[in-house]
Amino acid sequence: LYRAYVAFPDFFRNSTTTWWKRELQELYTNPQNPERSLKFDGMWIDMNEPASFVNGAVPPGCKDATLNHPPYMPYLESRDRGLSSKTLCMESEQVLPDGSRVRHYDVHSLYGWAQARPTY
Repeated sequence: LYRAYVAFPDFFRNSTTTWWKRELQELYTNPQNPERSLKFDGMWIDMNEPASFVNGAVPPGCKDATLNHPPYMPYLESRDRGLSSKTLCMESEQVLPDGSRVRHYDVHSLYGWAQARPTY
């Protein structure tokens, strides 16, 4: 079951950061059930990247071989599987706050930062 379909919040998108902040506020101070509030001092955001046990996407898989298997491959646990190993396909799109679309390839290393920003 852990290999089922998943979706990842696009923390670069304004609507996602608004949603995330609201969820955290409701966790801290539950407006419907105050006794179920969870007063926390900090948060440990583990796996703060789009991580998966599937390489890229379920079949048919990633489409852009140049992005997923570039000429220079950084040292990875499984270099032979490419950059999409255990994460999104590099051609996946994310939406920046100004509405422009970018490839995941161009913002992969910023995903954790984009999640930490509205969490703070």
